[in-house]
Amino acid sequence: MASLRKYILSSTIALSAIAFLSPTAAGPDDRKEYHLPEQDLSTALRMIGRASHQEIMFERRSVEGKRAPALNGTYTASEAVEILISHTGLTATHRDGSVLIQERFLPASETIGSGSSAIVVTGSLIRGTGNTGPLITVSSQQIAASGYANLGDVVRSIPQNFTGGQNPGIGIGIPVANGENFGSGSSINLRGLGQDATLTLINGHRVANGGNRQSIDVSAIPIDAIERIEIVTDGASALYGSDAVAGVANVILKRDYQGLATSARLGLATEGGDRQQQYNVVTGKRWRSGGAVIAYEYGKDTAITASQRSYAAVTNPGLTLYPFIQHHSLIANLHQDIAKDLKFSIDGGYNWRKDQRGYSLTAAANSPAYDSRVRSSSFFVAPSLQWSPSGDWLVSLSGMYGKDHARLIQQLTSNAATSTTQRTCTCNTAVSVELKADGPLLEIPGGTAKLAVGGGYRKDWFRQESMYATSNISASQAEHYGFAELHIPLVGKAQNIPFIHSLSLSAAARYDNYPGVDEVITPKLAFTYAPTPDFDIRGSWGQSFKVPTLYQRYSAQSATIYSVGTLGGSGYPAGSTALFLLGGRPDLSPERADTWTTSLSFHPARVRGLKIDLSYFDIRYRNRVIQPISLPQQSLSNPAYASVVTFNPTAAALTGALADKVIYNYSGAAYNPASVVAVVDDRNLNIATQKLRGIDLSGEFGYAMANGDRITVTASGSYLDSEQKLLPSAGTIILSGTYYNPPHFRSRFGMGWDSPRMSLAGFVNYIGGVSDTRYTPATPVSGMATLDLTGRLRLEGGALTGVEILLAAQNITNASPDITRTRAAYDAPYDTTNYSPVGRLVSLTLRKNW
Repeated sequence: MASLRKYILSSTIALSAIAFLSPTAAGPDDRKEYHLPEQDLSTALRMIGRASHQEIMFERRSVEGKRAPALNGTYTASEAVEILISHTGLTATHRDGSVLIQERFLPASETIGSGSSAIVVTGSLIRGTGNTGPLITVSSQQIAASGYANLGDVVRSIPQNFTGGQNPGIGIGIPVANGENFGSGSSINLRGLGQDATLTLINGHRVANGGNRQSIDVSAIPIDAIERIEIVTDGASALYGSDAVAGVANVILKRDYQGLATSARLGLATEGGDRQQQYNVVTGKRWRSGGAVIAYEYGKDTAITASQRSYAAVTNPGLTLYPFIQHHSLIANLHQDIAKDLKFSIDGGYNWRKDQRGYSLTAAANSPAYDSRVRSSSFFVAPSLQWSPSGDWLVSLSGMYGKDHARLIQQLTSNAATSTTQRTCTCNTAVSVELKADGPLLEIPGGTAKLAVGGGYRKDWFRQESMYATSNISASQAEHYGFAELHIPLVGKAQNIPFIHSLSLSAAARYDNYPGVDEVITPKLAFTYAPTPDFDIRGSWGQSFKVPTLYQRYSAQSATIYSVGTLGGSGYPAGSTALFLLGGRPDLSPERADTWTTSLSFHPARVRGLKIDLSYFDIRYRNRVIQPISLPQQSLSNPAYASVVTFNPTAAALTGALADKVIYNYSGAAYNPASVVAVVDDRNLNIATQKLRGIDLSGEFGYAMANGDRITVTASGSYLDSEQKLLPSAGTIILSGTYYNPPHFRSRFGMGWDSPRMSLAGFVNYIGGVSDTRYTPATPVSGMATLDLTGRLRLEGGALTGVEILLAAQNITNASPDITRTRAAYDAPYDTTNYSPVGRLVSLTLRKNW
């Protein structure tokens, strides 16, 4: 409760600051007198924006060559905009105090809004309905203002995301469910439910999984290719299928970029290490019937070793705290009109990366040391066709083919001799095809009821090859599915019903068939109720699921013979042994979850640009795949493990336990079936349950001043309670606020000022403390607060026109993690899943728009 009070207090202070800074401005329904001549459409729209204090956004190419008619009379801003664009083929979408001007026919992942021409947001399959749950949007402008080098850094700054999982800063020896640094990618891990429980899309497409933990590396996307990232923090399997338990993240790429931009970035951690180089090129061309964009990025970061950080140097000077990383990334997209109502588009990407890290077995200067190097490559290609047969219906046919391969070489150096200890290739391939249609169903008093229906097929292949044939895996899994979503506007604003400005219901259901695994039906129900235009309430209930990964099902099985005392047994005859089983289970079934979410949104029309959101979520996750025994040394003594232990096994049970397994004998004597008193089955099992609940609170305010400058204030925070039961007979384990798990509280507060020539921004990030429960008694670990500052200067005149200079400093106060105990020389002396060793990082970026 103390953490919750602290969360509420800090969030209230931040949001009070936003409210204090929010002046009253003209609302969208205020009528003004306009006298505008016939002129360029872009000029006319800007004039209306200044007069009405509204942000009117449009791409330059969408208004190029278009003229606005003369405007004389008294209108609201909305009416004035509609008159100006009435004969241009454009449409206006009103959202959160802004107006988005766009073409009437765009791909499904490209825009947000309402109206017949509007397109879906990430949380819905129906164009123009908006999102029924909480949505986090990070735009390219916000990414640039943050000063971050890649999308991995961006998502790690989001309070709802746990930085455990796939993260280059993760140390070794972390529990598999909490950390994975193989290949040094960056995955999204909402609520800490696992990097495989958040579905990540690129332009709405599923791509091939990475590694053996079924995660998607978002840092493989060139940062200059990104238009925005949308994250739905709500279960969404009814819309998207497996993996969307904690939510969905959609990385949306730039489209119709016109011109050429180049940039170079140099960064340096002031305490040493992490010397960064990054070079980007993005170019695009728009023509009358289509357009194309290509973006390329090269980057190299040097490693950070423990010797470069005072709090880690004593433990093991040669330990790598952050790996060496080098990468090449390429993204391209193209769209082309084939006929009046038919469009073709294609997205594609390629990434190549190598990373290197190492550690010594002891702190001694001549200690044996391991060196691990991973070479990884991935690519995807996703074509699609969109057909508008009649009215506002849109039919799309899309496909995807992708691969993700990672190759590990691990070497041991001892007494100046080097030997290769492990060679492993983890290879993923995926192919999919989907057909979807959505559009208006019928007109009802509240508006237009809309429907989306579709289905598809996907197949994944997973291959693991190593020096040891017994560890090799080659498996595949097919899936076919169908889905439907219905949106019903029960009450619309035109009906003028007191205390019901609008009320709508949404329902979705999906059927997934995984041959050999299971058939899954997942429903979702949601509502949106706005008593006034300034306030709305949203709620949803849904079921989600995650299919076990091919690695969880088919990883190599082993049977190890131990003396009974090693596993906690006592009172047995001398020479008694036990079998300990490890590995995958082909018969694993899907994990299931029930998710409840309620959110309140306040966006007063009289204070343009102000929005405050409050959300509550509750997730009940069951059938989680785990290794059920967390303390093998207590396998035979802890009653909680009785359900996975077979005492006094029969001869047939022993034969079955040893069948098709690699056998190891650490008992000190030859195997004798008569001496085996127990079989301990610690193979993967659908048995764990997890409960999560918490609060998200966010606020934003953007104010456009008369001189064209803009002030922006943002604040967000997340409070989380999470607990788990590994076995029905075991006690409840508190996860949130403990070592290697998400803290109870995370927050981020920012302020920015932007003018045509210069911009400044500052951000305060806070990651709450945790309790180190690895030891008894548990010890508290302090949280970490950092301050980031960025400044950008835009130059004009002659050869300098289009040049931008950006200077950024992350963690300007050089805060460091709280030091904790280590269990071995290769342990980092801090929680690597929550806190970063980088320290103060300064960077300089030069950009030129040609």
